[in-house]
Amino acid sequence: MKTLLCLVMALFLSANICAAEKISLFKDYYYGMSRAEIAAGGATPCNEVLDEDDENLANALCMRNEIKFLKQDWIEMFFFEGDKLDRVALIKDFTPEAYTAAVGGMINNSFMPVLMMQGDDNIDVVRTIKELGQQKASEVISDFEQKALADASEYSAIFLPLDFVRNNNSKSAFQMLRSAPEDLRCVTVTENDEALVLSFEALGKTLINLHNIMKEAKESF
Repeated sequence: MKTLLCLVMALFLSANICAAEKISLFKDYYYGMSRAEIAAGGATPCNEVLDEDDENLANALCMRNEIKFLKQDWIEMFFFEGDKLDRVALIKDFTPEAYTAAVGGMINNSFMPVLMMQGDDNIDVVRTIKELGQQKASEVISDFEQKALADASEYSAIFLPLDFVRNNNSKSAFQMLRSAPEDLRCVTVTENDEALVLSFEALGKTLINLHNIMKEAKESF
């Protein structure tokens, strides 16, 4: 929750959010596609595809057949804000090979991690590199990653486009996230309960949605 609050607070300070017509999420899917458009492509309710009753998937759609990505088989999932697509996720059983392929895929698509989180701990990759230098920072980051993957708690790493990171003068990951334009694509790699999840979303749009939810949460107590 601390990370969520920091990101939402960052939105209030951000002056870099601007209108974007079409924001790519994953492959041919873009932010704001209607539920009907996704369903027309063959997606059906996830609880039917996965044969389970999970309230977190109540509004989600899934493709019945697994897709190939990074030479791995994935279940493709679609999440909506109202009727609009706001996140595409790929999920599969966790294996070291699949995790390595996922991280390699991010790097080969010119994305780099900026923030890594496990339980109540996190490592600000941007700040760590600036303070320790590339070589020492790589050792610290790798050590954090290996320990996090070996732990039972959920582990996540947020990836941003390398060009955006290189051209940004932020001193920390949170400053960098705060400066994200609305159309910046963000990928989160998560290991949770023996599952590996890749989440593709538009960072600026996500923060705007969270901001609007907080603004609308008005009730005396």
